[in-house]
Amino acid sequence: MDKRSLFTQISANLRGARDQAEQARDTAQKEANSHVGRMESRYDTFKEEAQYEVAAQELRIRQYQDGINQIGGLIEDASNLKPNKTIRVGSIVILEPEGGKERCYILSPAGGGILAKDGDTSVFTLTPDSPLGKQLVGLEEGDECALDLGESKTNYLVKKVL
Repeated sequence: MDKRSLFTQISANLRGARDQAEQARDTAQKEANSHVGRMESRYDTFKEEAQYEVAAQELRIRQYQDGINQIGGLIEDASNLKPNKTIRVGSIVILEPEGGKERCYILSPAGGGILAKDGDTSVFTLTPDSPLGKQLVGLEEGDECALDLGESKTNYLVKKVL
């Protein structure tokens, strides 16, 4: 599998999300600017709400940009893209859940939940901070882990680490 291509897709997805957040921020800023002067009543909070929205979108933009930068650094350092026996950021992992169908994951510093494609293969993005990502870091082929989410527990077998 082409890790560089997968990380490029993840980064492109993050750039799209960042661009949407920038548009939302700009819209909220226009809304905040349209409310000039004092509040008409104590219930008139339109300007403050729009300013909170601007701040929230600014935070999202910084988070997306940090993720884009982290993935860019990962791509630039070719040693991160080489196969490794131990699961780490940059690894592609094929997992088989107990009684289920194999799934392919890529451990990325950002962009959890993004679906990337390598030919006909769907690769799901995990971050090391996600519940499953935390379980996987440091494991090797043949190891098992369990994901316990409330009343649901799933056991996984690490079939392959690329």
